[in-house]
Formats: sequence, structure tokens, C-alpha cells
Amino acid sequence: MRIAIFSRDGLGDLVLTLPMASALKRHLPSSRVIFLISKYQAPLLRNHPDVDEIGVYEAIDRKAVIPSLEAAIEATKPQVIIDLLPRPKTAWTFFKHKIPIRIGTAYRWWSLLYNRRVKVHKHRSDRHEAEFNLQFLRPLGIGNLQLIPPRLYLTDEELQQGRKRVSHLARPRVIVHPGSHGTSPNWPVDLYAELVNRLLSNGISVIVTGSKKEQEELGSHFADFEGASGYMNLMGKTDLREIIAVIAASDIVVSCGTGIMHIAAALRVPTISLFGSNPVVGPSRWGPLGNRSKVLSPLENYTPEDLEKAIIEFIRSPA
Repeated sequence: MRIAIFSRDGLGDLVLTLPMASALKRHLPSSRVIFLISKYQAPLLRNHPDVDEIGVYEAIDRKAVIPSLEAAIEATKPQVIIDLLPRPKTAWTFFKHKIPIRIGTAYRWWSLLYNRRVKVHKHRSDRHEAEFNLQFLRPLGIGNLQLIPPRLYLTDEELQQGRKRVSHLARPRVIVHPGSHGTSPNWPVDLYAELVNRLLSNGISVIVTGSKKEQEELGSHFADFEGASGYMNLMGKTDLREIIAVIAASDIVVSCGTGIMHIAAALRVPTISLFGSNPVVGPSRWGPLGNRSKVLSPLENYTPEDLEKAIIEFIRSPA
């Protein structure tokens, strides 16, 4: 059976669907697991043993989503679609392409386009997002699953390149990721800059990470650290696989509850994460899974000095 998972379009969202793939391989071992994901997300799944195929659609231009999604459906030919990003146009696309089994939420006006409906209220915050996702396997006869935290996989060559890239930085190496693409409550960037200054003053190596856009918007706040011993700015200088390898070569990742946090957790790299007070986007729903972690919430109650102390505590008492 060819089973496709249509994921939400964030990196963290995709990481939290991976337990579904692992569960499908355990309970339906003859199934072929397909992900329909955006071009931006696709490198994340490279080398994953539970992912058989990837159908890529274009998400940069919203007008191009449906035509490119249709092309991905034609290329992968799923017999089952699990729709985790319920939208009228995409649900209609799956219906129009006559995918035999269409699994989706029971609580939208367009839910009649699905022929297997799941009664899950995802706006509630009493479960983790990854646990909510597993509920969408019930129409396939897979239920009462224990959540197994997601994993990501790098090749030996990628791991070596990641270590080489940061080898001039003494350990411990702390990644500070100040951006969030607006998807999570976050600190002002000045507080991250103060944290970087504190860590460098303590002789702790710091790697600042982010996208090219984040470098353009936030980079000036870190300009004074250029050339400092133990400091490295990688904002806008890596592709996704390269930054995953750098995370794997680091000791702690500091961020808000964004995709980089979930990537670090899936690599089993320790995280210290800032979350807001709203439970819908809080740690019980979106916290890191599977790694050593510390969550600080609500984030407005914490200062750079508090995070400095938490980082030093992690360093002094490794698991």
C-alpha cells in the first residue's frame, strides 16, 4: 500500500510527523511511505530509513502550490493520503485525483471530501502535536500507539563535514538561534545578543545561526562579535543539510520553540528553549522530544543571565 503524508509546511511540523512514518513501517511493514512536502522541507528527510519516497511541491509562490502538488501526486501515485494540513483547495485536489483512501479531520466544512474522518480537536493543548498526528493512523487500523520520538539521519560524510566546519571552536559549542520566522513567541534580538556576549565572556564558544533573511534583518545586532575568539556567525551561510550537520557537532542549542529546536531534539542534541505562555503554542503541545532539554516559559520572565546560568548548568552536569 502506497501511503502519503501531506505535512504542514514548517520544518518543526515535518519533524513531528516522522513518528507516523516509523509507526507505519512497524505496523504495516509492506507499506511504502511517501511524504508530500515543500521544496524547502525536502532535504530534512534525506537518508531517513522509514521514508521511501518524497513528492515535492512548490510553496514559495502560493499560486503554484496546487499545480505542483498535482504533479507530485501524479509522480508518487498514493493509494492513501493522510492530510495534516487541511485546506479546501488541497482536500479537493486529493478528491479530484481519486486517491482511494483520503484521511482528514472531521471538523471542517469540506471534510466530506475525505472518506476516512478523524475526530481530533487539534486546537486543544492537552497532547503533544506528535501524539495528535498519530491519531490520523487509526483509520488504517493502527491505534493506541506509544509515541517514539522522531529521529533525523546524517551520513558519515555529512557528520565529518559538520565537525570540520566548527573544529576551530573549542568545546563546549553553543548554538544561539535568534529567529523564528514569526511562528513562535520569541525574545527581542537584543537579548540574544546580550546572551552571546555573556557566553563569550565565559569562554564558551558560540555559533549564531539563521537564514539569509534573518541575517539581513538581525545580523547587525551581532556585528560587534565578528573576529572575537570563539565566535562564528553562520546566518545565511549554510543550506539545510549543512546546518543540521553543524547542530550535530554542537553541544547545546538555544532558541525559541522553532524548527531548529525540533531538529536538534531529533539529533539528540540538548536544547534550552524559550516558550510563551499561550498553551496552544506552548511546550506541552510543541516542546522538544527525545533529547535532554530545558524549557523556560513564559519567556518574558527570563533574562540573558538566566539562560547563561542554565547553559553553564547543562555544561557542568552532562547527562
